[in-house]
Amino acid sequence: RSEEVFSAQAEENGLYAITGLPSGRYKLFAEYMPWVAPDVLRTPADEWYPGVYDSSQAVWVTVAAGDSVSGVDFTLRAGGAIDGRVYGPGGQPLSYSGTVIAYTSDYRPVERGRVANGGIFVVAGLPTGRYRLFFRYEGDEDLASEFYDGSLTLEGAKEVTAVAGHWTYNIDFTVEHPCRIEGIVRGEAGEVLTDTEHLVSIYVLDAVTGEVEGNALGSLVGGYRLRILSGSYKLVACTGYANSLPAHDSLACVFYPSGVRLDD
Repeated sequence: RSEEVFSAQAEENGLYAITGLPSGRYKLFAEYMPWVAPDVLRTPADEWYPGVYDSSQAVWVTVAAGDSVSGVDFTLRAGGAIDGRVYGPGGQPLSYSGTVIAYTSDYRPVERGRVANGGIFVVAGLPTGRYRLFFRYEGDEDLASEFYDGSLTLEGAKEVTAVAGHWTYNIDFTVEHPCRIEGIVRGEAGEVLTDTEHLVSIYVLDAVTGEVEGNALGSLVGGYRLRILSGSYKLVACTGYANSLPAHDSLACVFYPSGVRLDD
């Protein structure tokens, strides 16, 4: 398992020391934390020892009680930057409205940038690679957070390439008021499928690509409610297995509205 156990801040001369470690094996991670606004294209990318960007490639450092390990050095290299604007439903820039977060292809959040005046954001310090961007709305209106380009799920998000030392321009978001779909889930005999007896999931599929764009769970009264973006969708209701339920059904997944089985 991965768990942060000790940390230290580097001094002005770049030296750091982590003390008090129990005997064991550790992976070390250097995170750049600027105290003032940096030169964006010189913003270093965080890295694992020895100079890799994925924890699975990091080298274990072994320490024993009473011993000292030296020479575990980092050289932080400049990353790439992605910029763009965030617009609201009427096309107006949404100033100071939230945060844009960059996720890797294995769904790890790596860097983020606040939306500033004029709806402008910059996500900097990115190692060369492909990312999926998420705008998290933090304002007072009823607007939907979303992934680029207009997806509600990370799986359906469009990837954006960042190159160390270079800009990727004009990755814009246009957020909108969410649509709502709600209803009741019933069995063949017309009985309401409540979450006290059934594990019900509703999935929203893009009508063209078939990609999952959202999901919701059943409720105590058998109802569900979805928040999605405007578009054309297909809905699928499925039941699943849970040890806590009194009965373990095997009801078929069906499309709305005809009850057509998913495997038909």
